[in-house]
Amino acid sequence: MCISFGRWRLDEKARKQNLLDFQPALMGLGGCKYHLRSDNDHSLIVVPWLFRRCDQSVAHLPERLTHMFTPPNYLSPSSIRLFRDCPQKFKLSKFDKIQEPPTWQQYVGTFVHDVLEHLYQVEAEERTVDRVRELAATRWEAGNWEAQVLALAEPLGSIKDFKLTAFQCMKNLWSIENPQDIELDGMEHKVEANVEGVQMLGFIDRFIFEDDRAVAISDYKTGKVPSSKFTTQNEEFFQLLAYALMLQEADQETTSRLQLLYLKEPVVHEISVTPVNLAVAKGVIVETKESLDASCGTGEFHCNVTKLCDWCYFKKSGDCPAFQK
Repeated sequence: MCISFGRWRLDEKARKQNLLDFQPALMGLGGCKYHLRSDNDHSLIVVPWLFRRCDQSVAHLPERLTHMFTPPNYLSPSSIRLFRDCPQKFKLSKFDKIQEPPTWQQYVGTFVHDVLEHLYQVEAEERTVDRVRELAATRWEAGNWEAQVLALAEPLGSIKDFKLTAFQCMKNLWSIENPQDIELDGMEHKVEANVEGVQMLGFIDRFIFEDDRAVAISDYKTGKVPSSKFTTQNEEFFQLLAYALMLQEADQETTSRLQLLYLKEPVVHEISVTPVNLAVAKGVIVETKESLDASCGTGEFHCNVTKLCDWCYFKKSGDCPAFQK
């Protein structure tokens, strides 16, 4: 018996291996399409795109598959959320490198973040609605935003609609706080840390040192406020709790409170940092890393099929095996 993947062949040592043993591993690798043909003296499994073409022989397919996926060097709060939402989506994005096209909502968030970052770089007395309007115009041109928005595959309106949506989020900042009274100690702060053996990387939107030198972390959100029916407080604040853990490990800084500034509503959600919610976040990080490592070792990244799949790019594109016919 000889099994071939393009020019990748398994030699005679694989003869006694039951082909069914390979099936779970193959299906775990994205559920790729393949066919099995048997006759008197050979069987053939074809996986058209999965393996690189090479002149290499291997004797044991499952052992080879364990080396197919190398776990990432680091995780971020967003990549942890992605894996927990759907391991298969994580695989398609991180390992198969299938890039999702940018969305209207993502562009609004990126543009608003950029303008507000520049707002807090000017003198306090200059932080007015008129000044943020000027900054928005400047950053719009600097980032070539009109061309980017026009290139969106699924725009939700015109260029004017985009500008109005983004500017309303910026203006709503004044309903949440007075920018003239806020002096930030850090913005877009890169932090790297090892949390219980998990290498983490992230960028903190903004933070200040309080009077007791504890850190207060805040983050802009331009999307909808999550419903408490479907999202727990620890889930809503996981990203910022992870940042608090990372600051604690990397810089020995203690974080006292976390703020999510929902600019679309506008509303602020705030919690105090406690040993309990930090422990919950740490548990999520460690558990996710263990699950990811296990998936990399077996090649099995299951599809988490829910109603949310209707909004997933990989279902629409036909890349998700759960929806392949």
